[in-house]
Amino acid sequence: MKTKTDKYQVLDIISEVIEKKHKVDDQYIFQDTRKREVCDLRKVFFYLATRFTNLPLQDIGNYSKHRGRGSAHNHATIIYSSKLVKDWISIDKEYKEYIGEIENEVKYFVDYEQYRYDESNKYKENLP
Repeated sequence: MKTKTDKYQVLDIISEVIEKKHKVDDQYIFQDTRKREVCDLRKVFFYLATRFTNLPLQDIGNYSKHRGRGSAHNHATIIYSSKLVKDWISIDKEYKEYIGEIENEVKYFVDYEQYRYDESNKYKENLP
């Protein structure tokens, strides 16, 4: 159940990159569970969402509900998750490289989507 709104476009990209990297389905990260492997991926998602978007924390939390979770995540959960990932990055060199790989891939897709958007707007401007 992917969203197609401009508001969640970057969040869609982030979740797809994480899902592809870990070979999980599109509902996995947003399950209503506290299993460590799911929670760790969700923390990475929230960290990247705060880095790559200017969305309010509540909108990022609401994205979970759009992707199949029973209720939205609280803004405090997003703050806590982001802080935890930052702490892990500062301690673990391998984890920092892992996050860097995901960030680079997200940047690539976000830049590509922006390029497509810009090109389509140029095309629309030239229409009679």
